[in-house]
Amino acid sequence: MLVDAGLGPINVPFPEGMPPAKVRPGGEVPLLSEGGLLPAALREAGCAPAEIDTVFLTHLHPDHIGWIAPEGKPYFENATVVYGAADWDPLIGSASPHEPGRIGLEAICAAGRSSPIEGDMLSIAPGVTARHAPGHTPGHYVLIISSGVHRAYLLGDAVQCPLQLTETDIGFLTDVDGALAARTRESLFRELESDEHAAVGMDHFPGLEFQRILQGKGRQWFKI
Repeated sequence: MLVDAGLGPINVPFPEGMPPAKVRPGGEVPLLSEGGLLPAALREAGCAPAEIDTVFLTHLHPDHIGWIAPEGKPYFENATVVYGAADWDPLIGSASPHEPGRIGLEAICAAGRSSPIEGDMLSIAPGVTARHAPGHTPGHYVLIISSGVHRAYLLGDAVQCPLQLTETDIGFLTDVDGALAARTRESLFRELESDEHAAVGMDHFPGLEFQRILQGKGRQWFKI
């Protein structure tokens, strides 16, 4: 199973009107987002795209669905694509017909390989449960992977910045419902800090390490 499918084989510069990241002396202006890295990451993990039988999308923003079917050709030829049904109309159905993410997901649907889900605490595979975590998008899900007393939570974009652990008023422009996203984060944090066996993974954290939440004088992250 692959969780989220990256930006795809494209690069995204800073758009007009958005100040770019600071450049070191003699350096080049960085990209807003750099795509094209997933195939190499899979090779490094010793996994061929054809070996993946399930792609679980935490939500349908473009930076999570880009490798589903670039230019309409499924990249994971044997995979079923699972996603929250509530995301389709606002994020895909309303997108431009030329939007790469829409082209890719429509190709998957046409091939009969899509599996939209609704509801909460859904079994996706043995030991893998999808929990509805709306706010960032209507159909956003997190995955809980369980083995005995141990659990790993893959939070997608329910949490996007390390500071959100203690600065609860930090939100993001890409949150569809900021107030609901904040309530979802707080609910997840309370659950995670009470479970000493819970490892936490977030899509946009620096380094992408798994972490735990420690209690004490204020919450804090602890790298595993």
